[in-house]
Amino acid sequence: MSQFISPDVKMELVHRQLAMEARADPTVYPDLPQQVEHLNQLVPLEQINQHHATQSVYKAISVRDGVTYCIRRLHAFRISCPKQLQPLETWKKLVHVNVVQLREVIVNCKAFGDSSVVLVYDYHPLADSLRTRHFGRMLGSGFIDGITGAKMSSQLPGFSSTQLQQGAGVVEWLLWSYVIQLSSALRAVHANGLASRCVDLSKILVHGKSKILLNCGGLADLLTPDTQVQQLQVFILVVQLSLK
Repeated sequence: MSQFISPDVKMELVHRQLAMEARADPTVYPDLPQQVEHLNQLVPLEQINQHHATQSVYKAISVRDGVTYCIRRLHAFRISCPKQLQPLETWKKLVHVNVVQLREVIVNCKAFGDSSVVLVYDYHPLADSLRTRHFGRMLGSGFIDGITGAKMSSQLPGFSSTQLQQGAGVVEWLLWSYVIQLSSALRAVHANGLASRCVDLSKILVHGKSKILLNCGGLADLLTPDTQVQQLQVFILVVQLSLK
Protein backbone atom coordinates (compact mmCIF):
# COMPACT_ATOMS: atom_id res chain seq x y z
CA MET A 1 0.00 0.00 0.00
CA SER A 2 2.95 2.35 0.55
CA GLN A 3 3.34 2.92 -3.20
CA PHE A 4 -0.09 4.60 -3.24
CA ILE A 5 0.81 7.14 -0.53
CA SER A 6 1.97 10.54 -1.71
CA PRO A 7 5.57 11.49 -0.82
CA ASP A 8 4.37 14.37 1.38
CA VAL A 9 2.08 12.12 3.43
CA LYS A 10 4.77 9.47 3.69
CA MET A 11 7.30 12.03 4.92
CA GLU A 12 4.84 13.40 7.49
CA LEU A 13 4.22 9.88 8.84
CA VAL A 14 7.97 9.29 9.07
CA HIS A 15 8.47 12.52 11.02
CA ARG A 16 5.62 11.62 13.39
CA GLN A 17 7.21 8.24 14.04
CA LEU A 18 10.55 9.92 14.71
CA ALA A 19 8.81 12.26 17.17
CA MET A 20 7.28 9.24 18.92
CA GLU A 21 10.71 7.58 19.23
CA ALA A 22 12.68 10.70 20.22
CA ARG A 23 14.46 10.60 23.57
CA ALA A 24 15.57 13.42 25.84
CA ASP A 25 19.25 14.31 25.75
CA PRO A 26 20.44 13.49 29.30
CA THR A 27 23.10 16.21 29.14
CA VAL A 28 20.38 18.82 28.56
CA TYR A 29 17.80 17.35 30.97
CA PRO A 30 19.80 15.66 33.75
CA ASP A 31 17.02 16.02 36.34
CA LEU A 32 14.29 14.09 34.51
CA PRO A 33 12.92 11.22 36.62
CA GLN A 34 13.38 7.72 35.26
CA GLN A 35 9.73 6.82 35.81
CA VAL A 36 6.43 8.43 36.82
CA GLU A 37 4.12 5.68 38.08
CA HIS A 38 3.72 3.39 35.02
CA LEU A 39 5.21 5.99 32.63
CA ASN A 40 8.87 6.12 31.64
CA GLN A 41 11.21 7.61 29.00
CA LEU A 42 10.04 11.17 29.68
CA VAL A 43 10.77 13.82 27.04
CA PRO A 44 9.97 17.52 27.67
CA LEU A 45 7.61 18.99 25.07
CA GLU A 46 8.09 22.56 26.27
CA GLN A 47 11.06 24.52 27.57
CA ILE A 48 11.45 23.86 31.29
CA ASN A 49 11.85 26.80 33.66
CA GLN A 50 13.10 25.22 36.87
CA HIS A 51 12.69 28.32 39.04
CA HIS A 52 9.32 29.84 38.17
CA ALA A 53 7.34 27.14 36.35
CA THR A 54 4.07 25.91 37.83
CA GLN A 55 3.44 23.41 35.03
CA SER A 56 5.51 21.31 32.63
CA VAL A 57 4.60 19.02 29.75
CA TYR A 58 6.25 15.78 28.65
CA LYS A 59 5.66 12.77 26.48
CA ALA A 60 6.13 9.38 28.10
CA ILE A 61 5.60 5.72 27.32
CA SER A 62 3.34 3.55 29.48
CA VAL A 63 4.75 0.18 30.51
CA ARG A 64 1.18 -1.10 30.68
CA ASP A 65 0.33 -0.86 26.98
CA GLY A 66 3.43 0.55 25.27
CA VAL A 67 1.47 3.63 24.13
CA THR A 68 3.01 7.11 24.16
CA TYR A 69 1.05 9.68 26.18
CA CYS A 70 1.32 13.39 26.88
CA ILE A 71 1.56 14.21 30.58
CA ARG A 72 1.05 17.60 32.17
CA ARG A 73 2.60 18.05 35.59
CA LEU A 74 1.22 20.57 38.08
CA HIS A 75 4.19 21.39 40.29
CA ALA A 76 3.73 20.98 44.06
CA PHE A 77 -0.04 20.92 43.65
CA ARG A 78 -2.30 19.41 46.29
CA ILE A 79 -5.95 18.48 46.01
CA SER A 80 -7.71 20.49 48.70
CA CYS A 81 -11.09 18.82 48.20
CA PRO A 82 -12.02 15.49 46.55
CA LYS A 83 -14.80 17.31 44.66
CA GLN A 84 -12.09 18.96 42.53
CA LEU A 85 -11.62 15.60 40.81
CA GLN A 86 -15.30 15.04 39.95
CA PRO A 87 -15.32 17.05 36.68
CA LEU A 88 -12.18 15.23 35.56
CA GLU A 89 -14.00 11.89 35.72
CA THR A 90 -16.49 13.29 33.20
CA TRP A 91 -13.66 14.64 31.03
CA LYS A 92 -12.16 11.14 30.93
CA LYS A 93 -15.39 9.82 29.41
CA LEU A 94 -15.52 12.50 26.71
CA VAL A 95 -14.47 11.07 23.33
CA HIS A 96 -14.46 13.45 20.36
CA VAL A 97 -12.29 13.78 17.27
CA ASN A 98 -11.48 17.42 18.11
CA VAL A 99 -10.79 16.97 21.84
CA VAL A 100 -7.56 15.63 23.32
CA GLN A 101 -8.80 12.85 25.57
CA LEU A 102 -7.90 12.85 29.25
CA ARG A 103 -6.89 9.31 30.21
CA GLU A 104 -5.77 9.44 33.82
CA VAL A 105 -5.18 11.70 36.81
CA ILE A 106 -2.26 10.88 39.12
CA VAL A 107 -2.43 12.68 42.46
CA ASN A 108 0.31 13.03 45.05
CA CYS A 109 3.04 12.09 42.56
CA LYS A 110 6.47 12.02 44.24
CA ALA A 111 8.60 11.25 41.16
CA PHE A 112 9.66 14.90 40.70
CA GLY A 113 10.71 15.41 44.30
CA ASP A 114 7.51 17.13 45.41
CA SER A 115 3.80 16.38 45.61
CA SER A 116 2.61 16.94 42.04
CA VAL A 117 -0.59 16.19 40.17
CA VAL A 118 -0.08 14.61 36.75
CA LEU A 119 -2.72 14.66 34.01
CA VAL A 120 -2.28 11.98 31.35
CA TYR A 121 -3.61 12.81 27.86
CA ASP A 122 -3.44 11.24 24.42
CA TYR A 123 -0.27 12.24 22.59
CA HIS A 124 -0.50 13.76 19.11
CA PRO A 125 3.07 13.89 17.72
CA LEU A 126 4.22 17.17 16.16
CA ALA A 127 1.01 18.96 17.12
CA ASP A 128 1.44 22.72 17.60
CA SER A 129 -0.56 25.19 19.61
CA LEU A 130 -2.40 27.80 17.55
CA ARG A 131 -0.13 30.40 19.14
CA THR A 132 3.00 28.58 18.02
CA ARG A 133 1.74 27.70 14.54
CA HIS A 134 0.63 31.20 13.59
CA PHE A 135 2.67 33.49 15.84
CA GLY A 136 6.04 31.72 15.84
CA ARG A 137 8.17 29.51 18.05
CA MET A 138 11.55 29.41 19.67
CA LEU A 139 13.73 26.70 18.14
CA GLY A 140 15.66 24.27 20.31
CA SER A 141 17.68 21.06 20.08
CA GLY A 142 17.27 19.19 23.35
CA PHE A 143 16.25 15.86 21.77
CA ILE A 144 18.07 12.85 20.40
CA ASP A 145 16.94 10.19 17.92
CA GLY A 146 15.79 7.09 19.80
CA ILE A 147 17.45 4.83 17.22
CA THR A 148 20.66 6.57 16.12
CA GLY A 149 21.31 8.74 19.18
CA ALA A 150 21.87 11.79 16.97
CA LYS A 151 20.72 15.24 18.09
CA MET A 152 17.39 16.26 16.55
CA SER A 153 15.97 19.65 15.60
CA SER A 154 12.49 20.59 16.80
CA GLN A 155 11.68 21.97 13.33
CA LEU A 156 8.53 20.64 11.70
CA PRO A 157 8.61 19.11 8.21
CA GLY A 158 7.30 21.47 5.55
CA PHE A 159 8.12 24.63 7.53
CA SER A 160 11.27 26.70 7.24
CA SER A 161 13.02 28.04 10.34
CA THR A 162 11.92 31.55 9.34
CA GLN A 163 8.27 30.46 9.18
CA LEU A 164 8.52 28.80 12.58
CA GLN A 165 10.08 31.84 14.22
CA GLN A 166 7.74 34.40 12.64
CA GLY A 167 4.59 32.29 12.38
CA ALA A 168 2.44 31.51 9.37
CA GLY A 169 -0.57 33.58 8.34
CA VAL A 170 -4.11 32.18 8.26
CA VAL A 171 -5.99 32.07 4.96
CA GLU A 172 -9.78 32.41 5.05
CA TRP A 173 -10.65 28.78 4.29
CA LEU A 174 -8.32 27.61 7.04
CA LEU A 175 -9.83 30.05 9.52
CA TRP A 176 -13.33 28.74 8.75
CA SER A 177 -12.09 25.18 9.16
CA TYR A 178 -10.73 26.10 12.59
CA VAL A 179 -14.05 27.71 13.59
CA ILE A 180 -16.13 24.71 12.51
CA GLN A 181 -13.92 22.19 14.28
CA LEU A 182 -13.71 24.25 17.45
CA SER A 183 -17.50 24.69 17.47
CA SER A 184 -17.93 20.93 17.15
CA ALA A 185 -15.57 20.34 20.07
CA LEU A 186 -17.35 22.88 22.27
CA ARG A 187 -20.75 21.35 21.49
CA ALA A 188 -19.46 17.97 22.61
CA VAL A 189 -18.05 19.48 25.81
CA HIS A 190 -21.32 21.23 26.65
CA ALA A 191 -23.37 18.13 25.75
CA ASN A 192 -21.52 16.28 28.51
CA GLY A 193 -22.40 18.93 31.08
CA LEU A 194 -18.89 20.39 31.12
CA ALA A 195 -17.56 23.89 30.58
CA SER A 196 -14.43 24.45 28.50
CA ARG A 197 -12.43 27.06 30.39
CA CYS A 198 -9.20 26.71 28.39
CA VAL A 199 -10.21 28.20 25.03
CA ASP A 200 -6.89 29.94 24.53
CA LEU A 201 -4.40 30.06 21.65
CA SER A 202 -1.89 28.17 23.78
CA LYS A 203 -4.43 25.45 24.68
CA ILE A 204 -5.76 24.70 21.19
CA LEU A 205 -3.62 22.34 19.12
CA VAL A 206 -3.19 22.04 15.36
CA HIS A 207 -2.29 18.52 14.23
CA GLY A 208 -0.99 18.07 10.71
CA LYS A 209 -2.06 20.80 8.33
CA SER A 210 -5.41 21.83 9.80
CA LYS A 211 -6.88 19.44 12.38
CA ILE A 212 -7.96 21.28 15.53
CA LEU A 213 -7.74 19.69 18.98
CA LEU A 214 -9.12 21.27 22.15
CA ASN A 215 -6.42 20.57 24.73
CA CYS A 216 -6.09 20.56 28.54
CA GLY A 217 -9.59 19.33 29.30
CA GLY A 218 -10.25 19.47 33.04
CA LEU A 219 -7.16 21.55 33.82
CA ALA A 220 -9.07 24.71 34.73
CA ASP A 221 -11.59 22.69 36.77
CA LEU A 222 -8.68 21.43 38.84
CA LEU A 223 -6.76 24.70 39.20
CA THR A 224 -9.64 27.11 39.80
CA PRO A 225 -12.79 25.26 40.83
CA ASP A 226 -15.72 27.60 40.25
CA THR A 227 -18.95 26.89 42.12
CA GLN A 228 -20.98 28.83 39.55
CA VAL A 229 -19.53 26.74 36.73
CA GLN A 230 -20.25 23.57 38.68
CA GLN A 231 -23.84 24.70 39.26
CA LEU A 232 -24.18 25.41 35.54
CA GLN A 233 -22.87 21.94 34.73
CA VAL A 234 -25.47 20.38 37.05
CA PHE A 235 -28.20 22.52 35.45
CA ILE A 236 -27.16 21.38 31.95
CA LEU A 237 -27.33 17.74 33.03
CA VAL A 238 -30.78 18.22 34.57
CA VAL A 239 -32.08 19.82 31.38
CA GLN A 240 -30.62 17.03 29.25
CA LEU A 241 -32.21 14.36 31.44
CA SER A 242 -35.59 16.10 31.32
CA LEU A 243 -35.50 16.14 27.50
CA LYS A 244 -34.89 12.40 27.20
